[in-house]
Amino acid sequence: MSVLSPPRHLLVTEAIDTTRHLCHGQIIDGSTVLRHAVGVVLTLEQYMDSVSPETAAGIILHDVPDAGREETEIDHALSHFPEATLQIVRGIQQEHGCMAPGRGDGYNDALRDYVAGVKQLPGVLLPIAADKIV
Repeated sequence: MSVLSPPRHLLVTEAIDTTRHLCHGQIIDGSTVLRHAVGVVLTLEQYMDSVSPETAAGIILHDVPDAGREETEIDHALSHFPEATLQIVRGIQQEHGCMAPGRGDGYNDALRDYVAGVKQLPGVLLPIAADKIV
């Protein structure tokens, strides 16, 4: 059974509601932000025995910082999520930043710093890989 299947953990429901609210109408790779995030969770579940609610919530929220909303609104919305969830959000966001086009000469340094930091958070690596698959 998927971590997304009802009855859902409250943390997953809150992440879905937050993403739906803050990213309403935004599209990533031809899908809504929420549909993309759900696809990432479902992809990760294909490779893991189970995905924790904290990890699923982090994946669902991972594009919220790019929602084009006021930073204070995003910070407030994310502030009540646990640290394990926020580590997933930050880790995927950092990876997005390193892989962004136009990084120029700083690309290799940024990527090296990112890889060094992510080694400290191994729980972020599989969600990042799942995001790349989707």
